[in-house]
Amino acid sequence: MIYHYITETTPGKVLRQIKAEWGSNKIKSASNEVDNLRLFLTDKYGSLDFSIISEEALDSYIEHSLQTGEVTIEPQFILGPNNTSYKILVTINYIPPS
Repeated sequence: MIYHYITETTPGKVLRQIKAEWGSNKIKSASNEVDNLRLFLTDKYGSLDFSIISEEALDSYIEHSLQTGEVTIEPQFILGPNNTSYKILVTINYIPPS
């Protein structure tokens, strides 16, 4: 419920920036939660070593991909035994050119 309120009252650009920053932080921390995002960025932008890319540049790559619809980053809410929990899902909607 709160997420729906936030998404309705927060401009799209701000949400994209927040999602891009989350993705950048996960990539920089070498989290396996975003392996598909890491592979996408490697394929799309030729990035092999994300530790040498500035956080601003990485945010920009991800934000652009969110804006074009090539990537989506959204929470998935799951009803747990005691309360509701969530997991952030990264979906790649990109088909590389042949």
